[in-house]
Amino acid sequence: MALKINGNLGFRFRDETGASGENVLCGENPFVIDSDKGRAKILHVNFSRIPRDHSSVVYISFFVEAPSPVSMADAKTYARGLKSKVQLKARILTIVRSDSWFIENEGFPVFYPFGRASTPPTLTSYICSPTIVCADTGNQFDCHAQEYRFGRCNSAIKCDGY
Repeated sequence: MALKINGNLGFRFRDETGASGENVLCGENPFVIDSDKGRAKILHVNFSRIPRDHSSVVYISFFVEAPSPVSMADAKTYARGLKSKVQLKARILTIVRSDSWFIENEGFPVFYPFGRASTPPTLTSYICSPTIVCADTGNQFDCHAQEYRFGRCNSAIKCDGY
């Protein structure tokens, strides 16, 4: 996977042993978003248009793994950082988690090919580490915690802070 943002160019790969790596070819690492909270990483990028939308606006979805725990304010900071880096006539959708398990988000691979080997989270840990989505509305970002799409399978699951 290659990513170029504002003249910064990098790519991710797997070598012959199966280990994943990252190289920066030009400028700074385009996969990194720095904030007061720490360093977040862009894992995946999608480009799309809403078919019923006859405008020329392109939607760019950034899937971001951030330090845990992720708050709404943190997600908004990452979204603003991406918006300032991407100098295109595009709407930014920033999807943030504290892991690489974007299970319910279309456009993200079921198994992230460049991540460290890990087992899928339990239902409780998945629900308790929310996905925060920040949508660019043109002049601001509207952020919300994405609810577990398939309903709370177990109403006894209690998460601190959510």
